[in-house]
Amino acid sequence: MKTIHVSKAAQAASIFVCSVLILAIPAVLINRSVMNLVVDRLGTDARNVAITTAHLIEEDIDSYLALANSMAPPEDPALDAYYQRMLTLFQHVKHEVGADFLYTERLVSDTGIVYVLDAEDPSGDVFAPNGTEDYLSEYERQAFSTGVPVITQLVDYSDWGEYLTGYAPILNPRTGEVAGLVGVDYAASTVGRTTTNIRIIIYLIFLVIAVLVTMVIVFQIRLRYQIIKTDYLTGLCTKQHMDQQLKLAVAHSQSSRRPFSLGVLDIDSFKLINDLQGHPVGDLALKAVAGTIQENLRQIDIAARYGGDEYVVLLPGQSRIY
Repeated sequence: MKTIHVSKAAQAASIFVCSVLILAIPAVLINRSVMNLVVDRLGTDARNVAITTAHLIEEDIDSYLALANSMAPPEDPALDAYYQRMLTLFQHVKHEVGADFLYTERLVSDTGIVYVLDAEDPSGDVFAPNGTEDYLSEYERQAFSTGVPVITQLVDYSDWGEYLTGYAPILNPRTGEVAGLVGVDYAASTVGRTTTNIRIIIYLIFLVIAVLVTMVIVFQIRLRYQIIKTDYLTGLCTKQHMDQQLKLAVAHSQSSRRPFSLGVLDIDSFKLINDLQGHPVGDLALKAVAGTIQENLRQIDIAARYGGDEYVVLLPGQSRIY
C-alpha cells in the first residue's frame, strides 16, 4: 500500500477550504436578504428623520407658512433670517443622517408641488430655491391626502435617478391640516454602498469563523495524532507509531538499498520491581530507562515503548547497533 504524506500546511489549507465551502452556503443565503434589510432600515431611518424634522417645523408653523406662501426667496428680513436658519439646520441634519437629499414641499395642484426648504448648497446645481416646481408622485399624493408618513421603495425618477424616500406630513397645529411634506432621500448608490459594506462585514465574519473552525479542527487532529504517537508515561513513541515507522523504514530501505537497524530491549526483573516496590516505582524505572535511551539517540532515530517494559529503537542508515 502506498503511503501519502501530507504536510501540516497542506492539511490546514484543505480543512480551511472545506470550512469556507461549508460556510459559504449560509453566507450566500444571508447575502441575498441583505439588500432588503438595507432598504427597510434606510426607509425607516428616512421616515423617522422626516417625522422629527416635521415636528421642528411645526414649532414655528407661522414662519414656515409665510415662507411657503411667498413662493420665492423671502424679501422680509425676519422671514429671510428664518429661511437661512432653516437651511443651515437642514444641511446639518442631512449631514448627520447621511441622507442624499432633505427638503420640504407644498402642494399647489393635483399634479404638482413646489419646494420650500432644501438642504443642498444654495450655490450648487441641484439646489431648489423656494418656489421651484416639480411633479407630484403617487407616494407624495398619499402622504398629502392621508397625513400619514410614507416610505417608498427604490423608485426611478427620470429627472433625478433612483431613490428611496421617507415622507412625513407637516401639520398645522391649529387646524390639523397638512401644510406640507418633509422628504428624506437615499440614493440607490447609498443603498448599494451600505449593502456592500454590510456584505463585506458578513464575509469577514464568516472568514474569521472559517479560520477558527480550521484552527480547532487542526488542533484536534494534531492532539489526536500526538496521543496516538506518544506514550503517555515515557514520552517515547507508541507501538502503533513505531509499527508505521517500521513499515516506512522497510520500504525506504528496499528502494534506496540503505540499511537500518532495529534494537529490542527490556528491563530485567521488572515484574519484581513492581511486586516489591510498587507500580509508582516501576513507572519511575520505565521513565528512567526511556530517558537514558533518548539521551543516546541521534536526531533521526526513533524509540518506542513497545510493551509493558519493552522498548524498540529504530536506527535508519545503521547496519548494526553499537
